[in-house]
Amino acid sequence: AAVTVVLAICVNRMAGRNVIIRKLTAVETLGTATIICSDKTGTLTLNQMTVRGIWTGGRQISVSGSGYEPAGSFDLNGEPIAPEGDRELMRVLRVGTLCNDAILDQGANGWDIIGDPTEGALLAVAGKAGLHKNEQEEVQPRLDEIPFESEKQFMVTLHAEDGQRMAYIKGSVERVLAMCTGVVIAGKEMPITDEIREAVLGANRSMASQALRVLALAVASYPVEFGKLEPKNLEGRLVLIGLVGMIDPPREEAKLAIHQCKQAGIRVAMITGDNPLTARAIASQLGICLPDDSALVGHEIEAMTDEQLLVNTRSHNVYAR
Repeated sequence: AAVTVVLAICVNRMAGRNVIIRKLTAVETLGTATIICSDKTGTLTLNQMTVRGIWTGGRQISVSGSGYEPAGSFDLNGEPIAPEGDRELMRVLRVGTLCNDAILDQGANGWDIIGDPTEGALLAVAGKAGLHKNEQEEVQPRLDEIPFESEKQFMVTLHAEDGQRMAYIKGSVERVLAMCTGVVIAGKEMPITDEIREAVLGANRSMASQALRVLALAVASYPVEFGKLEPKNLEGRLVLIGLVGMIDPPREEAKLAIHQCKQAGIRVAMITGDNPLTARAIASQLGICLPDDSALVGHEIEAMTDEQLLVNTRSHNVYAR
């Protein structure tokens, strides 16, 4: 009886703090929590993606603007550039627009997206260059697709371009780069050498360390005799055309909640599908880890024994990919 009364009082107090408890025992569970594992996107962050940087043709281009409003400028080395006159940049924006399932919508309360925020950010940055999805799809309708799956880490769509069938792909830098044998540099397609590969990975690391989520975009010719889109027909045939870095800012209220958890003796761990550098940068901004702390990656965890995993979970608060 005493326990029931105490738990009932706790439920009442929690309700006063806008927390609804369905079962009395949930209060006891909360009271004994020592660690909270949280997703990142939309929970610890605002889930409002905005493109901040584009690497294409060996150049790093900065993008201004915020939210999903298609208004902003493109800068190269601090100088504004006209995107419509930059063929490589426009191709990256066009591929990001067509290999995309989101819809950019202007409502009474401003610009918003229907669909995935990452894809919405690609539509918004393309809009800043005058490219709009409905117009592009009229010219290059989608002929086939491979939807995004976390296991594959990429999405592919098929379109007609200059009289031939072309596959457009976007996905994680690690996965897409591994499928590429070529890259476009200074307007020319060339094979990926170790030097070029390191330059691409360096651009990825640079953007990821700024808490940007980075996507790779690539293309490949897809002859009619290949038939339907199949991942096996893309391996080793893709040409990398660019990287796009976008930010999803941390929630200010999440920082406070994490601080209060620490004061209560509760660890907070972040688990995300993002690149480990991006995950670590966001986690350090939120106070989940220190800037120099490492993140555990999915493939590392899979290779661990239960005993090794137990040891590592005591010293790591960030889990990526």
